[in-house]
Amino acid sequence: MKVPGSFDPVSQGASSIETRPQPQNSEQPARVRPSSVPGHSPNSPALDLVAQSQVFGEALNRNIQATPFPRSHETQEALTSPASLPRAEGDAQQYGAIGQSRSVSDAESNVNSVSRLYTEATATVGNLSAEGELETGVLRQEHQGHIDDKGVFGGAHELNLVNATVEGHLSIDQGVGMRVDAEARVAKQEGSLFVGKDANNPILEVGAAYDLAAADLKSEALLGSDGKRTGLALGGYVGASAATGGIKAELNFPVPFTDLSVSVKAKSTVSVGAISAGGGGHAYFDHENNRLHVGVGADAAVLIGLEGNFDLSIGPKFDTRDRPSLL
Repeated sequence: MKVPGSFDPVSQGASSIETRPQPQNSEQPARVRPSSVPGHSPNSPALDLVAQSQVFGEALNRNIQATPFPRSHETQEALTSPASLPRAEGDAQQYGAIGQSRSVSDAESNVNSVSRLYTEATATVGNLSAEGELETGVLRQEHQGHIDDKGVFGGAHELNLVNATVEGHLSIDQGVGMRVDAEARVAKQEGSLFVGKDANNPILEVGAAYDLAAADLKSEALLGSDGKRTGLALGGYVGASAATGGIKAELNFPVPFTDLSVSVKAKSTVSVGAISAGGGGHAYFDHENNRLHVGVGADAAVLIGLEGNFDLSIGPKFDTRDRPSLL
């Protein structure tokens, strides 16, 4: 089956990319209708729930679009097959994606992104390190930005439908570091509201999330330095659940008379129809964001379970909204 906007090596050649017109940013992303997803019944309860839950994302999207902001770039692309993409220099290889993607972002971290029937893969191989990630799914929506004219209050929303991700990292520098993260789920949605003019370092952010029919496997170990982090970390988690729901919170406040900030992040989750076990702790310096992190986490479930994670970090302010994963 040919995905609209995808690369066709037979009719186009290795250097051609077919780009089809996409809706303008002022248009709302089309809602997913259960009948439009191959292999699923129009009466599927999971897809009905996901279609209804997009109301929150669309409302947030409208508020973000209504807030004027200077755009630094806008991308509208038809993703290509890996074979058509140039390879990176040196010993690293970067692979592309298959599917259709629409993304608008700016210097103030406002983002509206929609990907449908997508598969994305990246891989990097060095002398003593290797890392890669593979993600595929039916639908992924991401919206984030300020929702008021003064840029004080903001929100973020993410929706994944029929999604699977595998991520791995192994490095030997002046020590050993390893991380494996594999997960699959029918549906996942999370949303949050924050206060603060800097969306990357909100004063306070609170949110909630749920998963439907999920399975996860995670493992992490760090002893010494792996080139990205220096310190100690050990943890693991394995589990499956029919449904989970959780809340999260983050606080960021500056250190007086310095350019540093302290960030506190916590998450708590309740699961039903689940069996899982896990736990771990870490204390390391992250060379990518130049921050010192200390944290712990634990999980246990037999039919009904609880999970809790905590991370405290200090260093320069975050320049993105990405945060290190919590087991």
